[in-house]
Amino acid sequence: MAIYCKKYQNQVRDSKMFGKWYMKARSLRTVSTEELAEEISGTNTVTEADVKAVLSSLKVVMKQKLQAGLSVKLEGIGTFRTTVSCGPAEEEDKLTADNIKAIYVRFAPEKSLDLTTGKRCTKMLAGARIANIDDYAYDPKTKPAQVNP
Repeated sequence: MAIYCKKYQNQVRDSKMFGKWYMKARSLRTVSTEELAEEISGTNTVTEADVKAVLSSLKVVMKQKLQAGLSVKLEGIGTFRTTVSCGPAEEEDKLTADNIKAIYVRFAPEKSLDLTTGKRCTKMLAGARIANIDDYAYDPKTKPAQVNP
């Protein structure tokens, strides 16, 4: 398995890094809950319907916990927490909930030391290799073959 990257050049003229080349990670496609449930059910004795029910319940419970001001940690995956974007107020007593522009959920993946590279990385990506997306023959009209670890 590989993390696919694409080369790009910094085009911001007033940047110190103008003209420098970088790599950006690119996703081949998004995997649906349906596909995840099907694949998870294939790895054990739990049915696809049971997996979907658990994932649906997880969504409901996570929403309740986040709205109650709690963070949610999924062991081996990471932690979800709420953040807000807030406009300024001239004085402290003028700062109210009306200043809040947006509410977000932030995800912080669990990290570990990748023994193959010696670098810290997201646990779920430990041992992954990097590949150039231009070398991947991808047809968005067809579903790519299932990738197994």
